[in-house]
This record gives sequence, structure tokens and C-alpha cells, in this order.
Amino acid sequence: MKLIPRFVRLTSCITLVLAVHPRLLAQALMLDNYNSGNIVVSSTPAYGIDQYVSGVFGGIRVIDFYKQNESSATSLTIGSGVVTFNATTSGDWFELFDEHSYGQASDLSPYNALQVTVLSTPAGSGYLTVGAGDSSLTALGAPAPLPASGTGAASVPFSWWGGSGVDFHNITTVEWDFYAEVPGTYVFDNFQT
Repeated sequence: MKLIPRFVRLTSCITLVLAVHPRLLAQALMLDNYNSGNIVVSSTPAYGIDQYVSGVFGGIRVIDFYKQNESSATSLTIGSGVVTFNATTSGDWFELFDEHSYGQASDLSPYNALQVTVLSTPAGSGYLTVGAGDSSLTALGAPAPLPASGTGAASVPFSWWGGSGVDFHNITTVEWDFYAEVPGTYVFDNFQT
């Protein structure tokens, strides 16, 4: 009788389990990794800048930015794989939308949540929300609790939108926004399912 090496048996078992249960592996879809060009927004009149960036969900990024005091040094920098929000006044905020051009949509129904990676936040933090919109123009945002330690992930499960009418088979827009409750530097990373 010939013995089968242990690693061959283990590989066969893993292959069999994955064939029977293909969803056992963690699945994620990158919606925006913030590596597509460097963008700095530091003035409120830049509100509503449309950034057409390839390699993100839908191909279009929209930035909304607001400062309580236009002369403050608050700024938003997107690039090198991160979003950095230097809030010098509490109440300053920004929104980042990733969307398809008119008539296009993505099926996000195989996934179960939207998530933003939080690299650092000052004590006191702020409010982060995550939103989704579908081809019928139904759109809703949900609060995404920030991690207590200032690092980790802020996520909202799709079940939060249950009964709201948002059709995750036909998503045209995903977004997240942040309102600074206290001044400080906030750094965020990948936005993904």
C-alpha cells in the first residue's frame, strides 16, 4: 500500500471543501483604494468637484467638501492609498462618492456589507456614514460606528437597509462621508464591500 503525503491529502480536503462550499473564503470588492492620482481640496468653493478616475467603482469619484470657517486650514488629501482629513475646526466635513455613469449599475448582492478602513482618528472622533444608491434613484445612508481604538474598520451590513427598497442587484452609487466632531487628523483607507 502506497501512502499519500500529508500535504497532498490536506490539499485534496481543502479543494473538496471549497468545491462544496465556495463562499467559505472571505469575499471583498474594492470600491476605491485611493491610489488613482493625488487630489488636495482645501477650499469650500471646490465643493462638488467631479473626479473621473479609472480603477474605482463605476469610474467616477465625486468629492463634496465643507468648512465651517473658510479661512481655516482644514484640508482633504486623497492619494497614495489613503484619505487624510486635517480638520482644524469641529463641524468640517466631506463626502466621497464613487458612481457609475448614467444607465450603468453593478450587482453587489453577493456581498453583505460596505466597509471603510480607519487607520487613525484623534480622541473624540466624529461621525462616519456609509450610503448606497440604486438605478431607481433609491439612496440611503447609514451610521458606521468608528472603532474605539481609532484603528480598524467602520462597516454597515446590507441588512441595515432591509425593507428600504435599495436594490443591491443594481447599485449605481456608493459613498461614505465624515463629519469631524473634534479637530485633528483623520486617516482612512480602502472602501470595499
